[in-house]
Amino acid sequence: MNTEIIKVGEKGQITIPIKFRENEQIKKGELLEAVDLGDGSILFTKVRKKQEFMTAMKILGEQLKKKGIDTEEKIIKMCKDVRKEVYNEGFS
Repeated sequence: MNTEIIKVGEKGQITIPIKFRENEQIKKGELLEAVDLGDGSILFTKVRKKQEFMTAMKILGEQLKKKGIDTEEKIIKMCKDVRKEVYNEGFS
């Protein structure tokens, strides 16, 4: 197992050492999931395509909830409003 000490920056940012990025083929812009294991450990894993979709949906759901769009009825209304807006802009 490879280990390396890394420093946490001012804004909580960390740099993944190059040997780890190369070994795991982690590229710029790629999504990683961070899981707090609850024992002082944090596990980082690469997000696969299905996981990317699920993560995006989770983030979208959290953002909608923050805006008060938290029921199926409200989500459907928002979708209809967006569709109407797009349709009107596309064909006016």
